[in-house]
Amino acid sequence: EAKIKDIDKERLEILEAARLKASEESKLILEDAKVEAEDIKKRSLESVSADKKRLKEETRIYIIELAAIMAQKYITQNIDDETQDRIFQESLAKMEEAKWQS
Repeated sequence: EAKIKDIDKERLEILEAARLKASEESKLILEDAKVEAEDIKKRSLESVSADKKRLKEETRIYIIELAAIMAQKYITQNIDDETQDRIFQESLAKMEEAKWQS
């Protein structure tokens, strides 16, 4: 009977050790999952930020192109060829000055 008690005690100790080990492993798995989730969240936010910047730049370029087309249409409809040439030359000179100053 003493032997049965010893075996039962050993069985309970083994079960308790297994529970503790499982609990520790569970905590480690949860910590790893939290770290990975934070990394995914960080990468997602960086990706969204990069997409936002890219879209903003694309929109800016589109608006500039649209404004240029509208200005060109307005100028060709409302200004004679001589005035257009003068405005073009003046604008070109200003652009060249701006390039050298930068």
